[in-house]
Amino acid sequence: MIERNKITISFLPSDSDIWNFLQNKKETCNISEYIRNLIRQDKNNCPSFIDEEKIAGKILQALQNSQFIIPKNEQKAKENFPLSDEAKNTIFNLF
Repeated sequence: MIERNKITISFLPSDSDIWNFLQNKKETCNISEYIRNLIRQDKNNCPSFIDEEKIAGKILQALQNSQFIIPKNEQKAKENFPLSDEAKNTIFNLF
């Protein structure tokens, strides 16, 4: 007999969007396989989301390799570079 490892996850009431997504997803694929593939992607460092640390590193590299003029008008800069607060903090910590 093949022994399978199992794990249980719980959803908070605020996770109804995730729960609904999984309910729809299970109509088209095996949820266990779907989650295993997500974990493999994460493990192999192939995330399906935007890696803000990588972006911040590329920005730093671009700033070091060329002359970059920062606009004096802070509001104008915010309009041109919409980033999350976490990404902004990461960039500010680089300087």
